[in-house]
Amino acid sequence: MVRLFIFLLVLLPPGLNAAPAINGALCELGVYQADTAQGGKPVLLYRDTLELMKGIRATGFPVAFSLELEINTLDTGRIEYSAHVVTLAPNINTYAKEFQSPYGLTARLEPIIGKGGAAYTLTVRPLKPIAVDTAGCGYDHNRKGDFSFDPSANADIHFVARTYGDYLWNNIKYYLEDKYETFAKLNFFTLPGKYQVYLCPCPIRSVIWDKRFHTMVDPTRSGVFVIYTTTFNSADPMTMIQAAIYRNYGYAPPFLAEGMAGYLSFPSYDAKELLHSRKLLPLDSMLGTYYYLTADPHIADVTASSFCKYLIDEYKVDRFLDWYRKADDLNARQTLSAVFGKPVPEIEKDWRHYLDTLTFDAHQFAAAAMQSETMFQYPLMTRYRTEELKLVATRGDSLHVLSELGRACLFNGDYDGAVRWQGMLVALDTVPQPANIMTLATYRMMLGEYDSAYAELLRARQLDTANPVIAFNIAHCTLLKGDKAEAQRLFEALLGKANAGPASAESRVLLGNLLRESKLTVDQRRAIEYYSTAIQQLAMTTSGSFISAGSLMWTGIAYLGEGDTGSAQDYLSTALYLETRPFYQAMDYLWLGKTADLRGERDVAQRYYRMVLDSRAAEYHREEAKALLLKPYR
Repeated sequence: MVRLFIFLLVLLPPGLNAAPAINGALCELGVYQADTAQGGKPVLLYRDTLELMKGIRATGFPVAFSLELEINTLDTGRIEYSAHVVTLAPNINTYAKEFQSPYGLTARLEPIIGKGGAAYTLTVRPLKPIAVDTAGCGYDHNRKGDFSFDPSANADIHFVARTYGDYLWNNIKYYLEDKYETFAKLNFFTLPGKYQVYLCPCPIRSVIWDKRFHTMVDPTRSGVFVIYTTTFNSADPMTMIQAAIYRNYGYAPPFLAEGMAGYLSFPSYDAKELLHSRKLLPLDSMLGTYYYLTADPHIADVTASSFCKYLIDEYKVDRFLDWYRKADDLNARQTLSAVFGKPVPEIEKDWRHYLDTLTFDAHQFAAAAMQSETMFQYPLMTRYRTEELKLVATRGDSLHVLSELGRACLFNGDYDGAVRWQGMLVALDTVPQPANIMTLATYRMMLGEYDSAYAELLRARQLDTANPVIAFNIAHCTLLKGDKAEAQRLFEALLGKANAGPASAESRVLLGNLLRESKLTVDQRRAIEYYSTAIQQLAMTTSGSFISAGSLMWTGIAYLGEGDTGSAQDYLSTALYLETRPFYQAMDYLWLGKTADLRGERDVAQRYYRMVLDSRAAEYHREEAKALLLKPYR
């Protein structure tokens, strides 16, 4: 399973939930299992720290059981709190206990009887009282009104209003449902009921997060919690699949449950690379729960998913499930050998040989690239498309992959790479396609190569004289070359046609910007008319089920042209909040800077212009930002 590992930076739009600092306690949690082979000696499986907040019930699934913790009272010397534990089927048991103690004293809840009679111990050690400011993330999924939800086929998907989960609910719904239904059909899942998926805008305090991936799977309540923002996205389908595995098959160590959940991903490719670089961790160690949970998350994740996929593919799922049902957190090694009839070193040798000789096809890389794009993993998208290109069999397939590589580079802000791949496509195309030539020209414009871009656009127009998108780009390139009068004439000619094409709203905004510079009253009025019409055209994709960050941006620019800086600020800020692509992020910064200038906020404007220069912006956005740093936008 390939997950997203980046620095967690939560950017929240204005006006979100804020709460004052709440008294709480920093606590250390531990889970142990009694080793019957050593006279019941407790073996550590899990240890982590948690900032527990008074008045907020925190829910998690460390290992083997679901856990709820809540502070009842506390002061600087003592703390009173409660713990509630529920184990998974087929051995469902419930435990609850209240504790009163000074800080530093470890409390125990034991024995917790789980799978196959295994005896677990939960330890909680309050370390010190703390005061935490939750102004940036004051949500509680248990509190009425903090989250809303919309139903899908297999899940109720919860979100906070005006956050990423609200705006792009449909995007993630289709991705989660598609992968879940595919896995469910393969495994004949039959249990009724829906999963409760929470798209959190930040690490909410009512969840005991798995800090490896910033997720939490609570199978006893069919709950799945993920972070879903432009800067961090842990909304991987494997979380919902893992909850389903636990519900349908009961508990097994995380190595097995997470490994099985990653079956539909592309783990063997990464595992093979780790094998060749000698970074693949020893299987015997990974079968120990504490070692697995504390190992490098990416390597552990890839190891578990690739090994479980190997067993399922080579020995079939029924045999794997036999191991799954027999394994607990201490006997995974012994049960693996017993079920598969080989010692662990021999099984590992077979698996490593399998990885070493494994080959991949173009379709696998294509699917992995599309999944990476959905998860905003654009560098990984480029990597998979590059591998796909090496394997495609036909010229047509090569042309398609080259086009996708250009897109991937665009999404990464690598405009040189976009020109390189798109240029190869145009060179290989035996029958020149005007759309491909036009796309190459737009990438060249991002590099500031306006003359070359203009020549290619004229060539594209010769091949397709009626294409309105080509006409739009010719007008735009003319504007970038500095010929405003000719650009105005071209935009007016385009909009004078019956079919102005999909870029008609953008054409109206750019033409309005040109007319806005005129001192003639008639031109000023025409500009307002163009802005107003553009806003109406863009309205279909700035609200409702499918919201476009690009449409929000252009709407904000149009409102700014009308002089409505408040609406411009709202639309541009929301566009920036939703945007993941550097080209458009830089454009959002630029127009937010212009908005600040018109509001008389020069310091704010200059900060935005510097953000353009610090980002992977197109050359024409950089040129404009440099000029606006010296002279305010008017």
